[in-house]
Amino acid sequence: MKVDAIKPLKRQDSEKINNSEKSTRQLKENDRVQSRFFENNKPCWKFSTVIKKLGKLHYIIELDEGRKIKRHINQLLKSEVIRKKTVRFSDSPQLPVQYQTGEEDEGAILPAVPVAAANPPQVEDCQGPSETANDESISSQPLRRSSRMRRKPSYLDDYVT
Repeated sequence: MKVDAIKPLKRQDSEKINNSEKSTRQLKENDRVQSRFFENNKPCWKFSTVIKKLGKLHYIIELDEGRKIKRHINQLLKSEVIRKKTVRFSDSPQLPVQYQTGEEDEGAILPAVPVAAANPPQVEDCQGPSETANDESISSQPLRRSSRMRRKPSYLDDYVT
């Protein structure tokens, strides 16, 4: 009896290498992914987009919040969630402007006139009650004091000043 019949020669080593390359997940640029983070020592997943592939396993991703970071493939999950559109407001708010064209007289060429779409928000005078009313209410109500008898702790009985 031959030993090869009981335990055949392993020729599958090269096949395993080829299979492992095929089994590695691949991501393309602009793919939506969830990336793994650790915040306060707890794992959480944030949505992001693949920007660049650095090798077989590493990717540069851009988070929805705007940061760009490098992540390994085992920290990424492909996602079908569409990126939410974010609206950013500038420091000086501007009202939306609609342009009114001269529709009444189609023959005349009139320049477009900007018209504010909405009235500016009304700022109300937000003053509190008058100061004299506060002074009167404070002076008319006496302060409440506790009627409980207080005594010093027993460990201070031996303390001499």
